[in-house]
Amino acid sequence: MSVFLSLDNITSKVLSHYVPVNELKELPPPPFLSSLSPSITKMGSSSFEFKTLLDGVLLFVDSKSLQIVQTIGSFDELIGIRTTKDLRLMYYSRATIEQFHIPDKITQWFSKCMNHIPAFYKDKIELSIGGLKVQHTNGNWVTLHANVYPFEGAKDRLEVVCILLREITYMHDSKDVWARISYGGTQPKTFAWHSSEKVKKNKDLLSLREKEILEQVKNRKSNEEIGELLFISKHTVHQHRKNMMARLGAVDSTALVELARMSKLLD
Repeated sequence: MSVFLSLDNITSKVLSHYVPVNELKELPPPPFLSSLSPSITKMGSSSFEFKTLLDGVLLFVDSKSLQIVQTIGSFDELIGIRTTKDLRLMYYSRATIEQFHIPDKITQWFSKCMNHIPAFYKDKIELSIGGLKVQHTNGNWVTLHANVYPFEGAKDRLEVVCILLREITYMHDSKDVWARISYGGTQPKTFAWHSSEKVKKNKDLLSLREKEILEQVKNRKSNEEIGELLFISKHTVHQHRKNMMARLGAVDSTALVELARMSKLLD
């Protein structure tokens, strides 16, 4: 579990590995990874396997064409595809009928949000997307979570983005998809999108009260203990917890905490 919870720190270190865009195809493995786990196996000079460490795939993607420039990790383990270069084609060939147009809707929402983000922060945003379902080559459906970051090695940081794809099938049980943009450093601003019409658009995925409760859920507090801390009834806490699980599609409270972490709703 400690490895899982350190994913965001590992990702930030990967993103701080500055490499010119024209050298991405020969991207060497960041040296720090070899010291983190004996499970990492070097695969030549330009790639390495860290599936057992990150439980996901790290992609460097051209933001305009959505062509994958570099892959770190194994698509084969994630969705059964050995190699792929076209991210759009990969999704549309394996998406559910219900979610087929979800990327288009998120793209439209994202473009509108970018119009409201100050120029200084446009290349410093973090985008999280959860609940996307694709079919594995073995016939099973896999639910994915994506963290998207501008790549610091590019001259134009929006030219190439880093996408960390992770499987959340075991944590997620819903047809809904959500997306969240955060920016602004110590006092982040957020935009959020949810496929359910019941969730208000551009509000954060969780309210301030829900985040307060979730912080205590993370600390393994019971509904009664949380109620005493926040001066509300245990029944109110229970309802908030139930609402949060429904909104993120979490199968239980443990999954709720992990999905919230992955989407930057929790530290």
